[in-house]
Amino acid sequence: MTSKELQKKEKNLTAQERFTSKIIQQFTAQAGEIELSPYQKRLIQNYYIYTDKALATAEESRSRKKDNHNPPIIWSNVNLNSLALDLVYYSKVGLDMAQDNHLFPIPYYNSKTKKYDLNLMPGYNGIAHIATEYAKEKPLDVITELVYENDTFIPHKRGGKQKFDDYTFDIPKPFDRGKIVGGFGYIQYENEIKNKLLFISKKDMDKRKPAYASAEFWGGEKYNYATKKKEKVEGWQDEMYLKTLKRFVYSSKNIPLDPQKIEDAAFKHVKEKEEKMAELEAQIEIEENANTIDIETITEEPEVNKQTGEIIEPEQEEKLPFEEDMPEPAEIEPEF
Repeated sequence: MTSKELQKKEKNLTAQERFTSKIIQQFTAQAGEIELSPYQKRLIQNYYIYTDKALATAEESRSRKKDNHNPPIIWSNVNLNSLALDLVYYSKVGLDMAQDNHLFPIPYYNSKTKKYDLNLMPGYNGIAHIATEYAKEKPLDVITELVYENDTFIPHKRGGKQKFDDYTFDIPKPFDRGKIVGGFGYIQYENEIKNKLLFISKKDMDKRKPAYASAEFWGGEKYNYATKKKEKVEGWQDEMYLKTLKRFVYSSKNIPLDPQKIEDAAFKHVKEKEEKMAELEAQIEIEENANTIDIETITEEPEVNKQTGEIIEPEQEEKLPFEEDMPEPAEIEPEF
């Protein structure tokens, strides 16, 4: 195929397809050849759509802060070398940004490189997906529920006449449940004897809460840049406690991982990034002037054709934003 034919073929691709092609080239230059299934390529196309929206949202938030001197949160200021590795590995693990609470891109300014690192944070459904897909024995079902003071929760632990873990849970006052007092998880297996009931108090969940938890998400006082005063905000406390509960229930301590499956390179990469993200997460929440955003709170979705189910793309310029700063593979030094 001639260079003109290649250029013509490239021009006929959608924005997502061109992005996917560039990401694969970038990954190959750094880590070697990679074979991606059509499904994995579709996931990377979804990553482009949702990351583009996340950048725009984060930039809108950054631009409102007059005392923020960091550069604009746009594609040309993103560390694409690192992003290419992350996107390919997360696609192989099977996390999908189009799915509710699966995976979120969080832009974080790196003062050393003067670029934004796009940290990919699995949501609680993403954590559940990884835990069950890489489990030594895949559960039939996992139930997680927050318990409020007006609810009735009675655990039935295995022992004596009780053949397997079970529980009683009733919500007599669904519209007046009171304050959160704890939560539980119930992991069900084909062999009921293996069923596992876990429960945790609010006090113990609070121990897992960041030391300087953001009021925007956990509730409390938040500084208003417009009025230059602190204001009380309700936050998303229930969602934060549910997230904490699910992280506890789906941990490898409670759902053991298959030693053979976790040797997978994609899984190892994802777990390493998860550990690094955990270190950043507390810092992200305490920096009031940070140009980061928890994408879990964003409800805006891409426009979808109701008849075909396909995402309707906005018109793109001939040269896309991510292409302006995407180095050719030959310019990247492989990492060994």
